[in-house]
Formats: sequence, structure tokens, C-alpha cells
Amino acid sequence: MLSSTLAQTTKHFWRVSAFVLDTIEYWSPSRHFRTTPPVPVILTQGTYRADPTTLYPRLTWTTPDWCGLTYGLYKYVCSHKDCVPGDCNLTGTLVYSGPNAEYVDQTFQVGSDSCTTAHYYVKTTAPIDGSFAISNKVYYGQGGPDPTKAGLGSHAEHEAPNGTPDHTALLGSYPNPFNPSTTFEYQLLQPGYVSLVIYNVLGEEVGRLVAATINTGYYKAKWDADREPSGIFYAHFRVTDASGKETYSKIAKILLLK
Repeated sequence: MLSSTLAQTTKHFWRVSAFVLDTIEYWSPSRHFRTTPPVPVILTQGTYRADPTTLYPRLTWTTPDWCGLTYGLYKYVCSHKDCVPGDCNLTGTLVYSGPNAEYVDQTFQVGSDSCTTAHYYVKTTAPIDGSFAISNKVYYGQGGPDPTKAGLGSHAEHEAPNGTPDHTALLGSYPNPFNPSTTFEYQLLQPGYVSLVIYNVLGEEVGRLVAATINTGYYKAKWDADREPSGIFYAHFRVTDASGKETYSKIAKILLLK
């Protein structure tokens, strides 16, 4: 059995010995493996409707191609004197631990308190060496997260619906490559909770463009990346219905060139 205290980001060698007649020792060829921290998961948010008047946070996260990973979902609550959502950067309390990649928090009602926000992040742990990685953070408050108050330099621009689309889709962004801003176009066949979040190559959230329930129609959302360095970014577009079930999801790659 492999030790759970092996050094991270290290190449480890091993081989097997065997004895014949308890006197002659033979060794197998050497083999090696490298311990590396797992890739941070991407945490996204939705809602779960328990009844017509009650919404709970519904957290889902990506599952990297690793065997035996365990996930710990952490939560902390911020109180805001002026009722303006923000991040108080507290240490989270573990609310879920296990192999699943989804959790509904029935201890916090979305929209129940405009002066309080619940913040979440996921810690992913590898089984061999105990190495770990931390995801991006998401938060909920009254009416869901407000991207204009998140300090991310992002905002949404919604066009008035014009006709009815025949399907839901993220149509793309223009321009791409871009500098310093790009505009995403998307369409909704049916009303739903829409999330459009930008991540860097480390899986860190750098922009939250849309996080709201939106009606059927055609829309645009603009991302201003003037505070970000050149590089590749990923836009995760996700739609859930009133029950919290995912109805559409797509990740698009965009390139910022300064």
C-alpha cells in the first residue's frame, strides 16, 4: 500500500525483491510515479426549488480524470453592514465530504436576506499522497449573486427579446481573440436560471457575467478584461430549469491578446 504522506510534486521509485530458498535475493526492474496535486475543480451555481416560495443553493463542480478523488465543500457566511454583497474571506466550514459532485444546501434560502451572503468553495484531495487543490468561489444572496458588486470588472448587457429561438445555445463571442473586451451571444428556448462565468487556466473565477433567471429570447453579455493578463480563458455557460435541473451547459475557450 502506498503511503499517504508522500511528498508532493516528486518522482518516487520502487521495485520488488524476492528470495529463493531464503538465501538468493532477486530484484525486479525499477518503476516510478510522480505525485502531483489534483487540478482545481470548477465550481458552478444553480438553485433548487423545494416549493413555490423556497430556493436553496445547488452547487455542482467538474470531476477531473483522476481515480479516487474526494471533494470537500466548504461554506462561510458574510454579513454586510450596508447590504452590499462582497467577500469577507473567512475560513469555510465543511458542509459536505465525499465522491459526489453536487450538493444542495438546505440551510440557506436564496433571497432570504439582502444583507447576508453565503460563500462556497471546493477542496479536492488526491488519495495517494493527500495533495489537494482549491476551486474558485461562488456566493448567493438576495436574488442570487450580483456581478456588478462582485469586484470582478464584469457586467451583463441584455437585449430585449426579438422572436423565439428554436433551441437554447451559447452562440459564441466576438471578437475572439480580443482586447480588452468581448461580447457573448446566447439564446434561450425557455425561461431558466442562466450562469455565465469566466475562468482562467488555473480554474480561478475572474468574471461573472450573468447569474439570474431570464426569459425566452436572444441576449448578449459583455466581458471587460482590462485587468487581466494576456492568455487563454474559459467561459462556462449553464442553464437550469425551475427545479434546479441542468438543461444546457457549454464551455467556450477565448483568447485575450494585449
